[in-house]
Amino acid sequence: ANKINLGNGNDLQIYHDGTNSHLHNATGEFKIRGNDVRLMNAAGNELYFYGSANSYSALYYDNSKKLETTSYGARVYGNFENHNGFITVKDDGKFTVGNSDDLQIYHDGSDSYIDEVGVGALMVKGSTIALRCSSSIGLRNLDNSENLLRAFPDGAVELYYDGVKKCETHA
Repeated sequence: ANKINLGNGNDLQIYHDGTNSHLHNATGEFKIRGNDVRLMNAAGNELYFYGSANSYSALYYDNSKKLETTSYGARVYGNFENHNGFITVKDDGKFTVGNSDDLQIYHDGSDSYIDEVGVGALMVKGSTIALRCSSSIGLRNLDNSENLLRAFPDGAVELYYDGVKKCETHA
């Protein structure tokens, strides 16, 4: 196959082997430079990757944007699947759901929270619901100023009315 060889030791080669076309870099970094970079199919009508200087970069599947970088991180279009089983968010980072971040799940370094901060109710559904804890489980009002219920492992369950304990279980 005829090759275009560039560099002192043919460091960059451009060639076609009869079946496939090749850009081969044999040393150092391979850099593609441009203010706007697009990787497309052979017909030029389907985008795989787009990158723009001082803006965003995006990955595409079947010409549909799936992942985009932003000034604060990344945005996923469609579903996100994690095949190794873990999604990690550091202390004070939040999972939020809803147009106004109505549901928030987070850990503040000491305690863990599931907050319904919108106007709706927090609903927990299931054929069996099990909450596990090492110290206690509590339900509090929206502004976190009053206990509604507290439960302790191997201990009491307390019910509150207007922030005042009204009922407690004993052995």
